[in-house]
Amino acid sequence: MNIESKNIASNIIKEILENISYPYINCYEFTSDNKNFCVVITISLDKEEIWEYGYLENSSYFKFVIHSDGTMKCLINQPKVYDDNGNKLLSSQLKKFRQCKVKNTNEIIEKLKSHIINFTK
Repeated sequence: MNIESKNIASNIIKEILENISYPYINCYEFTSDNKNFCVVITISLDKEEIWEYGYLENSSYFKFVIHSDGTMKCLINQPKVYDDNGNKLLSSQLKKFRQCKVKNTNEIIEKLKSHIINFTK
């Protein structure tokens, strides 16, 4: 990874951690070659103490990835959302996050917040 791409990824992570507040947030970066990187963001709406058997996968969580070309995707969209009768909604009934291009960290933060707010009501 060259110094410039490492700095960009580190700045993205720093901005996300400073500007987003949920019970659990984890960000990390990795690279596949010397130019390209991606940042992976995991957000859970539940505190770690209430995860069933202590597994993140048993919580309401999301996993996003941002590539060095600005492509942003939601890899995992697994909130626990219930209808008025207490029935858990199927994934096909949930609002989807569409792949998009982002230009800066403010846009990343805005897209994260605007998608997750749909599941915190």
